[in-house]
Amino acid sequence: HCQHLRCAQLAPRDQAPAVSLRDFLMTLPVPRRQVRHVQEVPLKQAISEPARHETAEGLAPVLPPVPARAGPLRRGHLGPRERRRRDAMSTSLANGGVFAVDKPAGPTSAEVVAQVLEAVSAKVGSAAKVGHGGTLDPFATGVLVLGLGLGTRMLQRFLHGGKEYVATIKMGSETNTQDGSGSVLRTAAFDDVQRSSLEEALAGFRGTIRQVPPMFSALKVKGQRLYKLAMEGKEVPRDPREVEVHDLELLDFEPPHFTLRVRCGGGLYVRTLGHDIAQAVGTVGHVTSLRRTAVGDFKEAD
Repeated sequence: HCQHLRCAQLAPRDQAPAVSLRDFLMTLPVPRRQVRHVQEVPLKQAISEPARHETAEGLAPVLPPVPARAGPLRRGHLGPRERRRRDAMSTSLANGGVFAVDKPAGPTSAEVVAQVLEAVSAKVGSAAKVGHGGTLDPFATGVLVLGLGLGTRMLQRFLHGGKEYVATIKMGSETNTQDGSGSVLRTAAFDDVQRSSLEEALAGFRGTIRQVPPMFSALKVKGQRLYKLAMEGKEVPRDPREVEVHDLELLDFEPPHFTLRVRCGGGLYVRTLGHDIAQAVGTVGHVTSLRRTAVGDFKEAD
């Protein structure tokens, strides 16, 4: 069973954590403003298997160590109370849990994982283990689920579970990344696109659809990441995959932009969805902003 805990503003980086996993998470040096909430998983044993510093995007980079907390005792000398407190913290971290952070635009999901891993490793040593429950693109923001310790075993259900996004698409230009970070491949007029025609086109993207993954993605083809091939100017055939779109709602229509709320299953690329919808109404387009508002039980509003 899991216990949900809601966390407030992050504590300063140099503040000493208390024993609870919740309080420790509030001191993590990850690049976001809030820890949304935590699921603490009470488990009987600590991690005994070797650490595997891998994420869905590959090997996590090694970051500079978290600075040691200055205290009244001389370096290397801990009192009995401090030792007991740190031992209890190590046990709590080793047991682990699942929590969510509000990722800002800029860092990759792997970079967020690496920063949390570095902080946890300082407490529990080489047995530390951190992973995430579904990649967010660097330009995207919102709910990023992280697993800590044995909580990483729960991440699979978040990878394939339901998610919700709010995305803004700009009509008139197509990019090689299907978002605003890429190079423009072609342009097209969008004057004939009306709200009614867009609403009608959305009906064809609800339910089970087939989607060709973008070249700029972390998927592997013959052992190679697609985005690495794309950065080399290569393009390889990709088979379409079946993905689920549970709900698709037009929130705003102000040409050249329109905004969608997407509720979907795992494996769907919202960038590609925006690209395909623009083509369906007779133009081209790319996603200019993307925010994940929910992953499973973790909601932005929480």
